[in-house]
Amino acid sequence: MSLFFPYLLLTIGGLTIAYVTGRLLLGQSAEATEPYFGVFLAMVTGLSLWVGTYAAVQTGGHTVMLPVPLLMGWLIWKQRGSVVKEGLWLPHALGYAMVIAVVLYVFRFWLFYDSESTFLATPFQDYVFYARVSLALNKTGIESTVLESVFPQFIGAQPYHYYELWLNALLVRCTGLSAMWGLCLSTYTILLTIVALGLRALVAHFGHKATWAWPLTVLLLLSGGVKWPAFLHYDFTKNGSLLAGSQVLLEPKLAAIAVFIALGVLLLVRRRYDLAGLVLACIPLVYVSTGPAIGGSTVVLGGYLWLSRRATYSQVTRLLLPMFLTIGYFGVFYVVQPASFQLREPGLQLIDELVPKLVEARTLLNIFIGSLILYGLFFGLLLAACVVVTTRCAWLSQRKELLPVLVWAGACAVLAAAGRTLATHFIDGFQFSGNVMGALVPTLLAVVLGAAFGGVNTWRRLAALTLLAGAAVVNCYPLLQDKFQKQTATVYSAAFLSQVQAALPDREVRGGFLFGDKDYDNTYMLSEDTYSAGTYLAGLSNRYDLMSLSIFAVDSLTTDPRYRLDSVQARQRLHSASLYRYARLMVPSRHMPTDSLQYQFVKQYELAFICASAKATLPEILRPLVAREIMDPRSGEKVYILKQ
Repeated sequence: MSLFFPYLLLTIGGLTIAYVTGRLLLGQSAEATEPYFGVFLAMVTGLSLWVGTYAAVQTGGHTVMLPVPLLMGWLIWKQRGSVVKEGLWLPHALGYAMVIAVVLYVFRFWLFYDSESTFLATPFQDYVFYARVSLALNKTGIESTVLESVFPQFIGAQPYHYYELWLNALLVRCTGLSAMWGLCLSTYTILLTIVALGLRALVAHFGHKATWAWPLTVLLLLSGGVKWPAFLHYDFTKNGSLLAGSQVLLEPKLAAIAVFIALGVLLLVRRRYDLAGLVLACIPLVYVSTGPAIGGSTVVLGGYLWLSRRATYSQVTRLLLPMFLTIGYFGVFYVVQPASFQLREPGLQLIDELVPKLVEARTLLNIFIGSLILYGLFFGLLLAACVVVTTRCAWLSQRKELLPVLVWAGACAVLAAAGRTLATHFIDGFQFSGNVMGALVPTLLAVVLGAAFGGVNTWRRLAALTLLAGAAVVNCYPLLQDKFQKQTATVYSAAFLSQVQAALPDREVRGGFLFGDKDYDNTYMLSEDTYSAGTYLAGLSNRYDLMSLSIFAVDSLTTDPRYRLDSVQARQRLHSASLYRYARLMVPSRHMPTDSLQYQFVKQYELAFICASAKATLPEILRPLVAREIMDPRSGEKVYILKQ
């Protein structure tokens, strides 16, 4: 519980600074007509200016985020002073935003709270990795997901989702708090609060009172994507949750996408196509996997507006130009960046495995159609809620400003499915769909239901809310059963963590980790940066680097059923390990025994500890180096403190 108040204050402080910054630059214009929109706009612009500026300073301008503060600055310039009425310096919407922040913070803290321990549960591996990347951003000033501390020549700029990582890096730099808990408790709560405020602003745009607006907003946040347990038992649908079951509330890495989608849609329904173009152009920079769907759907929207004569040529140009400039900057940025050092590898190259072949055209078509069917299955309950309030209702003819939003959202969904299809050989290919749909659906529901609620009776509203509540129950019920299993979080005993914390040095040190062969279920887990033992260390200190000491027989990648289909990607991940690079670059003899290689690596780079999974065994040659062994009775993981 000692973590509760510091990160709560950090969350409230971050939101306040973002709002004040945006409000000082925007003036009182937006809040005079729609308070929720005004506060939302101020927070998004203020936060983006801080994040983008910090990224530019930290990298010396070599950041893919550079256009974000420029685009937001242009939006501020265009929006400022558009309404001359006076607003309140502290509007009631800001107070509600802070209440939302506290509620969301308590929820996120509860997700990791372990009543049997004085420590919080350790988050899923991905979030530990994101926290480590944010630390590397502060340390190296290079936007890279390579967490290499031995051979820095392998670190090079890579596309990723850096917006929330730079935000977390900024919070860590300002406070010195844990990067992992800063990310999971403060950074994500800040972004989720802004998402909730954006959904509330969309509902308020259609003139609804709080009686309906707040229940609708809460349910939208809880039911944006539905993971149906029954679908997990069938081959056709078991992976559908990756394409259409993402939930912003439980997968907060999508929150940054949802923030900009909500703002873009708010500007579209206000017919500010020029400003919407500025916002939509930020999304591929915020989260690279959204690029194909967001970029393509914006072009489709521009074509629709031009052909339907809903916008002039000048308006369409101002909508599309920021996206084209962003795509151009993105391409040029990575072309001119210094290339990282690469080891030459025999056999097939990565592009040979990833690019679909022409003979697979029929299979790709089946995958595309299957993805659309999965959308229908997973979003069926949410679609039913829309049908309840839109049938026998002339809302669409009365709300013609919604047609561009529906066209854009429909194009997004189709292109997201197409992106997933073309990336079918890429082990992360599902993200081209899941990341877009998880962030898009709550906003689209807010538009459809918010617009329709004003034209239907009370019973239809209640029916729609009931259907959304059903989706929320499906999403939240597993949390009530076992919140740690639902999140794939790991619980360690308090005595174990206390002993480890006391035994490790309070300075920057390197450590190793060991996995057993049975720890590796698939190609994902072969990356030493993303999956490792000892993830609990990230919650104890920001000063520990982890490197894999595990050794594999590379020849088995083409025959082992865990890696056979992705053997080239598996090889790439294996060969990105520091130990493999050490064997290739530093060891004169290629025939050195495995355990001798591990011993020499540990000694040369002065590793201070080794974390081992419950299924791993410490090589006997390393036993003489161990000063102390600590074992966790709950997880079976071990820490070996090495002699210095």
